[in-house]
Amino acid sequence: MKKRTFAALLAALLLTVSGCTATPTAQETPTNEEIALYTSRIAELEATLQKERENRFISDSAYEGRIQELEQQLLALSPDTETGSDITDETMIFHYRLEGNKAIVTGYDGTSTLVTVPSTLDGYAVIAIGERAFEGTSVAAVILPQGLEAIGWFAFYGCEKLIDVSIPASVTSIGYAVFDGCPNIAIVCGADTYAARYAESYGLPRVIL
Repeated sequence: MKKRTFAALLAALLLTVSGCTATPTAQETPTNEEIALYTSRIAELEATLQKERENRFISDSAYEGRIQELEQQLLALSPDTETGSDITDETMIFHYRLEGNKAIVTGYDGTSTLVTVPSTLDGYAVIAIGERAFEGTSVAAVILPQGLEAIGWFAFYGCEKLIDVSIPASVTSIGYAVFDGCPNIAIVCGADTYAARYAESYGLPRVIL
């Protein structure tokens, strides 16, 4: 006798629940082997989907990075630019772009490894740390400002010396792989905050304020 498929079992169950009458037949329970195969297939498809998402993001990021580079070159030739940099002191230099009248940090060229991101840059409120803004830098500790709302994908990716990042309660969005490649990272945050839940979900050490 051929083994009944999951689709056939589901159809039989639906007929029973809907009250339809049918000639009673012996229903076969899926074997452990069938269940394991089904579960394995689901996990495989989920992993493939996640990989496709990552590859798509990396491809899109490379494209967007090139576009931004060209836009910055063009804007540098224009008297009215919407990008800039702010030097808070001799050791901390932040680059940013504007969305409306809000600043998004796009890069850090400072020599200080103990970084405090200001709440404003050139008078513009800082609302986000952009994608890859601190990627690969030698920062050891970063304090993010109150009023910050989001941290973009790969923002601190590959910061091998990074020990802790202080994230305010105002942050409600943290992107993918923000702290990948940061083996000693700890998240400093409030107990009942988005950052605390993010750290817990990713298994990152937390220092609760």
